[in-house]
Amino acid sequence: MPAPAAGLAPSSLTFSAQIVGTRSSAQTVTLANTGNGTLTLTAIATSANFGQTNNCGGSVAARGSCTINVTFSPTATGSLAGTLTITDNSKGVAGSKRTVILSGTGTNSFVR
Repeated sequence: MPAPAAGLAPSSLTFSAQIVGTRSSAQTVTLANTGNGTLTLTAIATSANFGQTNNCGGSVAARGSCTINVTFSPTATGSLAGTLTITDNSKGVAGSKRTVILSGTGTNSFVR
């Protein structure tokens, strides 16, 4: 039976210092389906202080890929951590999750 196999690259993103209340430039994560079945996406979500846009739609074809653009918008100063979580049917298991670790620093002014 054909089964999808999801992979993410990179596995973590680190954002430069960002002024509280502003948004960073996007960094890209690639979601690849290395399997031979369609990868069905249930959710793509980020935790607080991070956001995402993507061109994935609801599925990724066998041997296909899509990109997820992640931004950092700190709401407080200091080191902030978060996650990008993708929920799908990798290896034929509904509700499978994969995670990218996110980090950045919120600041009150530009760091020189």
